Amino acid sequence: MGKSNNRKGTPKRIGILTAGGDCPGINAAIRGVGKTAIVKYGMTVVGISDGYAGLIHKEYRELTESDLSGILTLGGTYWAHRVRNHSRERRRMSSANRCL
Repeated sequence: MGKSNNRKGTPKRIGILTAGGDCPGINAAIRGVGKTAIVKYGMTVVGISDGYAGLIHKEYRELTESDLSGILTLGGTYWAHRVRNHSRERRRMSSANRCL
């Protein structure tokens, strides 16, 4: 894990969660917070997909500095491209198509 930067020697950890639709500048904010936490403070950064539902259903993973590189030019929110469970999304879409 990351460097310790507190008195007890326990590495710090943060989670990044987006809970809404597209937002201009969100990928820049995710990248800025994530890279600063990793590089400057030696923290572990966890990306949480699907908003609060992802937090409840434990749909998250640790992000690295390289995961956060190159996301400024992506359309939409970073989580929709990288963290989301694509097999689960395909099952949801299949269910929705059967309802139509």
